[in-house]
Amino acid sequence: MALSTKIKHVDKRPNGVLRFRRRFPKDVAEALGEPALQVHIKNREGLAFHREYQAIIQEFDRIVSEVRSRIAGKDTRSPIERWHEALLKREELVSETVGLEDDPEFAAREIARGLSEQSNTDPLLLKALVNPNADAPKLSLQDAKNMYARDKRMADNEVVRLDRITRRLEKAIGALDKVALEELRRDHGRRYMDLMLKETKIDGQSLSVATCAKESKIIAAMVNHAMREGDIDTKNPFVGLPWPKDNGPKVNKKLPLPDDLIITVEKRLKEGRTKELPVMWRLLKGTGMRLGEVAGLAHEDIILDAEMPHILVRPNSIRDLKTASSNRSVPLTGMPCMPLRKL
Repeated sequence: MALSTKIKHVDKRPNGVLRFRRRFPKDVAEALGEPALQVHIKNREGLAFHREYQAIIQEFDRIVSEVRSRIAGKDTRSPIERWHEALLKREELVSETVGLEDDPEFAAREIARGLSEQSNTDPLLLKALVNPNADAPKLSLQDAKNMYARDKRMADNEVVRLDRITRRLEKAIGALDKVALEELRRDHGRRYMDLMLKETKIDGQSLSVATCAKESKIIAAMVNHAMREGDIDTKNPFVGLPWPKDNGPKVNKKLPLPDDLIITVEKRLKEGRTKELPVMWRLLKGTGMRLGEVAGLAHEDIILDAEMPHILVRPNSIRDLKTASSNRSVPLTGMPCMPLRKL
């Protein structure tokens, strides 16, 4: 019989439908005017359920992060999104005006006059009130970065990686918020490539061409995404850069841990007071799983009462996986399950 566990934030309604409901933090709830995120889950079991559950968790985290960024004055919305919302706000404000229904343009100007005296008024809202037919602000590379991280539902570690990659881009062509996507030219791509080929790692060694090309693909994807979302019809200068042939080693050979080091580690674990670390070590040693996969295991991922005890390596509320192909079932052959039962 497989383990039966309760999934956090999920309950079953009287009609049998699974519901995800998670309360927002107090500051976020006050800003949104809603107490919680509530979603009906379509898939009821298996990998499809866990993928849907993980997507909802990520959506919750995105909402919280976005609202808190707005509260802190760090709006992650693109200028186009803010402009469209300002136009909608203009219509709302004008429609609520009493006594000036016959002259909405005059009403909008009067509203703008009153709001301009307030220090915290959004300049884009004032612009929308006075001149709603003005062109929308242009998207910058900084906007492209924000949109890419948000729309891809990037986890914190992925955002950190994107920050590192875009710092090199900024070093090559200047501040990202000063470079409009419509103004990108092939020279920007060339300057980025030249800088990457001169960059070094912490140990002073040059970046491999493979690493340079890999990071440039992420930059190209980021720019492509923003151009597509912003309906910008121009060439992406980071696509098809002529990277030189990589003559470096194809495999970074890493030596296995020496036997004396393994003995020392196991002795320290045996003498330690933490019950989880010895189990993690046995899983690493006996299954070949990645450290992040083992450290991020949830109880519902460990199936001990099946005919073949196994571990489900899959995304969960604790961590994502390195690649989609990392989704797999790892049999616990030759390993005692009792330590796992005690966790």
